[in-house]
Parts: sequence; structure tokens; C-alpha cells
Amino acid sequence: MTIPADWWPRLHGASTHLPVALVPVAAFFDALSLIVRGPELRKKFGATSALMLPLAALGSIVSVFSGLGQSHGEWLGQGLLRSHHLFVWPAFALVVGLATWRMLAGPEPSARSLLIYRVVLWINAGLILAAGYWGGELALSR
Repeated sequence: MTIPADWWPRLHGASTHLPVALVPVAAFFDALSLIVRGPELRKKFGATSALMLPLAALGSIVSVFSGLGQSHGEWLGQGLLRSHHLFVWPAFALVVGLATWRMLAGPEPSARSLLIYRVVLWINAGLILAAGYWGGELALSR
């Protein structure tokens, strides 16, 4: 059995949508948990956000490996690939770190640590959207 020549691009294209969607949606639900009234609804929105991050982190692992396969192991590259990777690597590190922290912090993290987590989550959402933009530009240029 031979692997089709377009296997890496197909796998990468399919696997990137999960983290690109889940990280900004997790940030959105986290923001909702700050502005809605009622502790029960706040807790539900916060839990929804916390659930999305591990899923995004798992999806990003597949995205990274398939992207490296597609780029023949280029960690940085040139041109559009470089622009994509300059956002991908910090976004990948942050989503894995955020998901790990969120799972280890438990249901009642301190207010200060939660503030830092939220700021980093929102930065990560921006990074992952930028990585998706440059990845789309790269895909369209081929």
C-alpha cells in the first residue's frame, strides 16, 4: 500500500480546523463567564471553555506533526511558511501549556492565576487565528 502524494496536506488541512476553531471559542466562552449574571451560568461557561482547551491541544499535536510532514521537516522555512510558523510555534506551546494548567488547576483556581490564564488564552486565540490566516495564504499560493 502506498501513501498518496497529497496525504500530508490533506491530513494537515483536516486537523488544523479543530484547534483553530476551539481556541477562540474557548476564549469567547471564558469571556462570557465574566459578563453573564448568575454564578451557575458563569460556572457553566467557564467549564465549557476549560473542556475545549484539552481538545484543542490534542488536535494541535496532530496538526503540528502533519504540518512538519507537509513541510518536509522545515521548522521555520521561508516566505509564507515562515510567517505561518512564526505564529504556529508560540500558539502550539501556549495551547498545550494552557490546557495542562487548566486541568491541573482544578475547578477553583485563584483569582490571580485565573487572570493570567485568561490573558494568555486571549493572546493564544490571536496567535492561532494569525497562524490560520498565514496557513490559508500558504495553501492558496500552491
